[in-house]
Amino acid sequence: MKYFFTGCPHWGHANIIIYCKRPFKDLDEMHTVLKRNWNSRIKRGDVCVVIGDFAFKNSENNKNKGDGIPNKSEFYEEQLNGKIIFIQGNHDGNNGTKAIIRNMKIKLGGYIINIVHDPKYVDFNVDLNLVSHVHTEWKFKRFFKGKKFVDAVNCGVDQWKFTPITIEEILSTYSKWKKTQPYNEVKNEVKK
Repeated sequence: MKYFFTGCPHWGHANIIIYCKRPFKDLDEMHTVLKRNWNSRIKRGDVCVVIGDFAFKNSENNKNKGDGIPNKSEFYEEQLNGKIIFIQGNHDGNNGTKAIIRNMKIKLGGYIINIVHDPKYVDFNVDLNLVSHVHTEWKFKRFFKGKKFVDAVNCGVDQWKFTPITIEEILSTYSKWKKTQPYNEVKNEVKK
């Protein structure tokens, strides 16, 4: 069993293609790529943590096609391999994900990790935060609180070629980025 992470795929949301300049001509193409990338990596017994905004459901009466199509998240879930753990995102209120987890802490890859959709809720008492929400704004970011700081990795699909990623992939690219950052020595170390 492997663990994967992703965020903000926005299944069913046509306007996300425009907002994030995603390289798709329409929803069908975006769905095809998202599904292919997911199922090529994630096998039946694997787990994928979706860090918010899994799908965007439009109401039947809304005529604005850019707002999304009226499919609940179960429609997309049934097409994907593995087990899904949903972290609540800001667009998960009406899409059927029934996400009740706002954040969770795990120990994986030798790190204590906080997983939360919106980076404004990073936890300074962990080794690393996994987030999404910010789409194309950044892949890695350092947050400061006084002399303390903590880093966050944006696991959103817009940063990872529309593909779920493993903790090994996250930590490998994160460690390269971290070496380029000043102030590495002032972090209050958290016991692993």
